[in-house]
Amino acid sequence: MSSIRTQARQYALQKLYSLDTSLTQESNSVVQEFFVPSDDYEVKAIDYAEQLVKQTRAALTQIDKTIEASSEHWRISRMTGIDRNILRLATYELLDGKVPVAVVIHEAINLAKRFGTQDSFSFINGVLDHIAKNPKANPTQTADIEFLSINIDDWEAVSVDTLVFSVCYDERPLCGAAGLADWRMNGKLSHMLKQNKISGNNDDVLMCLPGKQLKFKRLFLFGIGLSKDFNEDVFIEKSTHIKQVLKSVDVSSYAIQVPGRSMDLITPQRAIELWVSQKKPDDHNIFWVDSNTVRKETFAAIKQHEH
Repeated sequence: MSSIRTQARQYALQKLYSLDTSLTQESNSVVQEFFVPSDDYEVKAIDYAEQLVKQTRAALTQIDKTIEASSEHWRISRMTGIDRNILRLATYELLDGKVPVAVVIHEAINLAKRFGTQDSFSFINGVLDHIAKNPKANPTQTADIEFLSINIDDWEAVSVDTLVFSVCYDERPLCGAAGLADWRMNGKLSHMLKQNKISGNNDDVLMCLPGKQLKFKRLFLFGIGLSKDFNEDVFIEKSTHIKQVLKSVDVSSYAIQVPGRSMDLITPQRAIELWVSQKKPDDHNIFWVDSNTVRKETFAAIKQHEH
């Protein structure tokens, strides 16, 4: 079964196409009158699709201008109805900035392959890639770092296969990305802690395979010692160690919740400043995992540091 948000995008596309081709009239409940939910899964998908349709329609003028500016020699009116509305839906999400760029493009390409023509997915990929690389169109994408919220739906669609996080010796239960991964893996990480396979000590490093419960093919867990001993020097030391370990196993693209963030031991602004200041030329395709509530200040800190 596809994720709730993936299903919601399919519903939203069908409704946007229907409205665009005047097969139905717009109403206060634009999706709920179009689809009848049969279970809780579909109720949630339809609710999310409702938001997508309303917000996309509300920003349609800006969205169409953004698409036309990024699709050379193609006016909106000349595109097929399916291509046009896949682009509208995906462009809304890029402009909104709440979903990682890679997830938006991946989902749009899948919609194009399912509902479009043989050439749809390559055309849509090209237009969205152009929009994503335009800072004005996608203000939350900076350099090679993208934000990834602590959310299973977003994790399932992300393009990297390695998840990295750190654990304090006294972090019980596990928090942040580690906590969500542990929950998804039916407590496997907690069980390892009880068996002392890893404890959170400074020298702890564990690589494990999550199995089918997570999209990621492998997890790296690093110990960072007691929370009371954590400071900026520890952050720099552990971040450097993490990069060295990943480089030694040829991992250059990954999702990471950096040391100290799961327990709020360092502010998101300071964490990103220290991380970017250590950034090497071979660091690329990094997904910064954190709570969705700190998305804006995280990327504001990146921009400020780079300027």
